[in-house]
Amino acid sequence: MKDTTKDLLRSLKMTAGSRFNAGKRMEKHDRRLTFLTAMTSAYVIALTVLPYFIKLPVPVTDHLNLFTVVLSVVILISSLLQYSSNNTVKAEQYH
Repeated sequence: MKDTTKDLLRSLKMTAGSRFNAGKRMEKHDRRLTFLTAMTSAYVIALTVLPYFIKLPVPVTDHLNLFTVVLSVVILISSLLQYSSNNTVKAEQYH
C-alpha cells in the first residue's frame, strides 16, 4: 500500500512538471507568432509608405509592391495559425 502511494505521488509530480513545461512551450510559441505578425505588419507599413518619401524607379516600386503582398500573406497565415492553435488558452489550462 505504501509503495502504491509513493508511486502515485511520484506520477502526480511528474505529470505536473510535464504540464507546466508544455504550458511554457505553448506560451513561447504564441509569443513568437505574435512577434512575427507584429514585425511583418511593421514592414508592410514601412514598405507601403516608403515610395511616398523616396522617389524610386518603377521596377523597384513594383518589386516592393510584390514583396508587400508576400508579407501580407505571411501575416494572414501567421494570424490564422495563432488563432486556430489556441495556445494561450491551452497554456493557461496546463498551469
